Amino acid sequence: MYLSKTFDDAHLGLMKWFLFLVVFVSLAVGLPYACHSLGNIGGRALLPMHFVVITAALIMGTRGGIATALLSPSISFALSGMPLAVVPMTLELTVYAFVVGILFHTAHRSLFLSLIIAMLAGRIVSLLFVTLIGATPLTAHLYTMVVVGLPGMILQLFCIPFVVRMSTRFLNTQ
Repeated sequence: MYLSKTFDDAHLGLMKWFLFLVVFVSLAVGLPYACHSLGNIGGRALLPMHFVVITAALIMGTRGGIATALLSPSISFALSGMPLAVVPMTLELTVYAFVVGILFHTAHRSLFLSLIIAMLAGRIVSLLFVTLIGATPLTAHLYTMVVVGLPGMILQLFCIPFVVRMSTRFLNTQ
């Protein structure tokens, strides 16, 4: 499945592009609030910001995903104090957007393969960054990213293709 060129960031009109960016950044900031209302672990387990950034890259293109990845953690932190690890989260989200965007839009890889590779790449870069700065023990960070985040990763693999397919159908009829 390859999205119509009309939704690649180079082909969206400037106003539409910024409107999409505002919507995706708003979702990336707002959904974690909803997930955290499920309990302290809700956001770390369901990965709502990851979900939105990856979806933005698939619908808006690589640049739209990267813009969403760069803006969302900082705005969320300014409003709520979360995520605490703004820099590692921003780096991880940016890698997700870049990798999924390049693989899916440019290399024309399958959506599922693009998602898996992006998830692995983002987590590897995050682990390397956290290890280099020594912010948290490697095993604790790995446990949070993989074990705690497993429900979110599974949801992403099953829900993002559906959301992208439905969004593409809707946007292609406009």
